[in-house]
Amino acid sequence: QERKVLLLSHSSSTLAAAAASLKYLLFPLQWRYLYVPVLAPSMFQYLDCPTPYLVGVSAAHRPQVLGIASVQQEALIIDLENDQVFAQRAAALP
Repeated sequence: QERKVLLLSHSSSTLAAAAASLKYLLFPLQWRYLYVPVLAPSMFQYLDCPTPYLVGVSAAHRPQVLGIASVQQEALIIDLENDQVFAQRAAALP
């Protein structure tokens, strides 16, 4: 199942490398949704999109990003600085 994936790191190069690695791990499948290895703060409104995404954000903007309701509720958040993964439980299928 596709879902929103948000990468957090203070290093832009780490974000780009991690995003590319996750994308290439899908081979032979392809990621066909929003893919932005390093998202600028002026574009954070894209984190509220209804489709899956693979996006990297500077950890300096963590409070601002986590303030977006859809990120807290729907995104798999991977903190590359602290080696942590956060996710809300997915709703059970009927």
